[in-house]
Amino acid sequence: MHYSALLLLALPAALAAAPLPFGVQVLTSLEKVYPKAGDDEPTGESGWRRIRAQGAPAATARISLSLARGEYEAAQLVVTAAADIPRFTARPGRLCISTSSPTRCLAADAVEIHPIGWVNLLAARVDGDRLGWIPDPLLQNGPLALARGQRVAFLVRVRSDQAHPGGYTGAVTLSWGGAAPGTMEVPLAVTVWDFELPQQGHLSTCLMMTWSDPKNMWPEKPWDDHERLMESLLSVAEVAAANRMYPCTIASGLLSWDWHGQGATHLGWPTHDCNSDNTGCVFNTTRTGFLLDWLVDHGTPAVLIGLTGNMFLTNRTTTERKSALAEYLRDYVPFLAKRGQLPDAYLYGVDEPWGAAVEQAKQTAEFVKAQQPELKFLQNTNQNNSAIIGELAGHFDALDINLQWFDATNASGYAAAGAIPELWWNLNIWSARKNQIRRLLHIL
Repeated sequence: MHYSALLLLALPAALAAAPLPFGVQVLTSLEKVYPKAGDDEPTGESGWRRIRAQGAPAATARISLSLARGEYEAAQLVVTAAADIPRFTARPGRLCISTSSPTRCLAADAVEIHPIGWVNLLAARVDGDRLGWIPDPLLQNGPLALARGQRVAFLVRVRSDQAHPGGYTGAVTLSWGGAAPGTMEVPLAVTVWDFELPQQGHLSTCLMMTWSDPKNMWPEKPWDDHERLMESLLSVAEVAAANRMYPCTIASGLLSWDWHGQGATHLGWPTHDCNSDNTGCVFNTTRTGFLLDWLVDHGTPAVLIGLTGNMFLTNRTTTERKSALAEYLRDYVPFLAKRGQLPDAYLYGVDEPWGAAVEQAKQTAEFVKAQQPELKFLQNTNQNNSAIIGELAGHFDALDINLQWFDATNASGYAAAGAIPELWWNLNIWSARKNQIRRLLHIL
């Protein structure tokens, strides 16, 4: 996947009162805004026909949000330039209950505004990928230069923290330069309800993220700097956790892969510091403890400490892979137990085993249990039948079923009988299945 960046240029200019050289519309945070109207997807679902057809007058724009304490909500303020605007800004103001005495206000930093930038997707990774400019990064707020006909979306995000319940009002101030500079306010109304959103959602979710994700998302950037890598991945993890999709794998340093009859397992960053040839590995308790604390602080219900891969895939590497896994578990499991996190820890086995790999998955679990009997073993399957459930039942602490392709009619029965202590459902979201993704987002 290759990307190139579309930059919004900032240029200085003076401000003064003037007619409005733009249109404004308020949309939900889930809708996608493209640089020009012709780039919109040809669908009536997201309301893009309204933008193409008219572009609401700025005077009618109003942002209304409601949220519980401890929650955040967002909307998009979409600006369409009717003329070249050399300097355009959107600034948040304070939100207060004007009728209270004394006046109650949300924290000064409770409202954040970020322009939404675009990346240019040049090649599809999965069939059905949309090519061209797509909205993606949240940019630092600042003056923007807008060309006639250009659109830009500002994400307006409000946090309630421990705010007093009630109706808060304020505004987003828009300022612009050019031949007829000026300012205007878009009203912002926020209702904070009298209950607190728990840190952990009612669904126990586990989002698999890996430390190679930043490289896959931004392949043009160098990722040898581990501090930069940590900062980048945790910034994405923050967004996931805030939306109750807990990034359960970020404290894993067990690196395993299997492909076309080949594979390997070794220790690595962030839990271990190793030589370039994967020897001389030392368990880094400080960094590992930091990541485990991060997961606890963000309400993560489970911790996946690694993926074993198929150690029995080929006899040439079985001994070496078993040795690496045993060393990893000797370092990690006592550390988890000392911290009181072992009951929430899982090791993920052979991914989606078929044929001979089903028995090899059982062998892997037996090896792990012989090493660390208290560590829970999670096994995945995506075979589209119920028979495989019976074959795997009784061998694992938890079974993870790929829900999207699975008709697991007997799974609940096995779980009720105690043959599967824990049953997990696995959602694989591919960009080719756009309608399923839209439905899932609305459900969440």
